[in-house]
Amino acid sequence: MTREQLIERIADAAGPLGPFLTLEEFHQEEERWLSEASLEWVGVLIEILMNPPEIAAQFPWNENWNYALGEILVRCGQLDVPTFLREVEPFFHDHRARQTLIWVVGDLHRPEALDWLEAILTIDRLTPQEYDELVYACEVVGGPSACRVLRRMRKSVPGEMTSLLRDIESALSIAESSLDPSH
Repeated sequence: MTREQLIERIADAAGPLGPFLTLEEFHQEEERWLSEASLEWVGVLIEILMNPPEIAAQFPWNENWNYALGEILVRCGQLDVPTFLREVEPFFHDHRARQTLIWVVGDLHRPEALDWLEAILTIDRLTPQEYDELVYACEVVGGPSACRVLRRMRKSVPGEMTSLLRDIESALSIAESSLDPSH
């Protein structure tokens, strides 16, 4: 699929429902075209994420745009997680892609994905939003990998980010309790 075709699909998914489709019809159409997802799209999708077209500015705070784009990336990643992670890994170090990629990788729900996310903690300073996405990723994946990443994140978060530190502690407590066989 070309850049232009993907942009059109993202805009359709991110835009308002419109008068011609019911919500059910919209979801059926979205599921139909998401089922066509391909690992071949990943490079183009990353390029769109890092260099959004003018149409992306039409969506409030780009939230709907990035969400729709992220959903496509998740679907692509689910096709072959190791290949997907290798392909997106270089972009974790680019601030234009990092926040979206963190939640995309978390939404793969795979413990090995957290190994890739843990590596971004070596970046000098993540934004509060990137840290929030990393906490979310750990929450959805869970398990020993999540505990390890949350512990490491707790050490790397600046002390003045008290709200984030509370979120990390809460997520760590939940992750650790899920490992305890007595629960």
